[in-house]
Amino acid sequence: MKTSNSSEGVFLASVTDLMTSLAVIFILLLISFVMDAQAKEADLRKTIEKSSEIQKVMVLNQELKKQLAQALAEKGYVTSDHPTDILALVFKAQGNNLQFEYNSADLQLPGQSYLRKFLRTLLEVLKREPFRENVEQIIVEGHTDSIADDEYNLELSQRRALEVLKFGLQNCGLSRSDREYFLDLTSVNGRGERGLLPPHSLAGGEDPEASRRVEFVIRFQSFENKVKNQSDHAEIKLNDENVMAGVTPAVPGRAVEHGI
Repeated sequence: MKTSNSSEGVFLASVTDLMTSLAVIFILLLISFVMDAQAKEADLRKTIEKSSEIQKVMVLNQELKKQLAQALAEKGYVTSDHPTDILALVFKAQGNNLQFEYNSADLQLPGQSYLRKFLRTLLEVLKREPFRENVEQIIVEGHTDSIADDEYNLELSQRRALEVLKFGLQNCGLSRSDREYFLDLTSVNGRGERGLLPPHSLAGGEDPEASRRVEFVIRFQSFENKVKNQSDHAEIKLNDENVMAGVTPAVPGRAVEHGI
């Protein structure tokens, strides 16, 4: 009888231990499930918030594009939406003012005169708020007709864009601050025969004179770059505050030297 009771006690103890272990495992699984659900909910909330912020930036950029187009139109310079980039406007000079002779990257006299007026006006408008803080880039974009091979046309279009940039920096009467601002914003891009006019023309069916040109693309900041710039500004502000407080920020991998 004692052996039977002892065996029964051992069995019950084993069952109790098993149930306790299962309960602990269940609780751990439940905690893991709850934490995972909370993490997914937090990620979803961040995604929704980011999507909302992106939408706000897109709406803001569209409004700024309209305002910039209007501001330039009031000065006599007509822009249009970029055909593939929703963040950009395109300026194409009226008539043949920024067109080039066949196989040439020399800016003609009418183009020089036109560029002097246009560039000063463009920079004067872009330096106003809210454009100054939101325009990310000016792209001077060179084009060619379809005559000659693609490699040569790419090189020729690049030279045309560079010629316009160089003339703008050296011969448009810009102040030092305007030259620095223009140079900081601007890049050049040669597109060869990838932008024939009229639009969608096939090689050989374009208007060659109209196609040999330089255009200006004005691009607003994307959401990602806005966030990055805000982060950079916060870091600069922190560094300025450190300097004002007499604190030397630590440099990774180096000890901070004192008393110097």
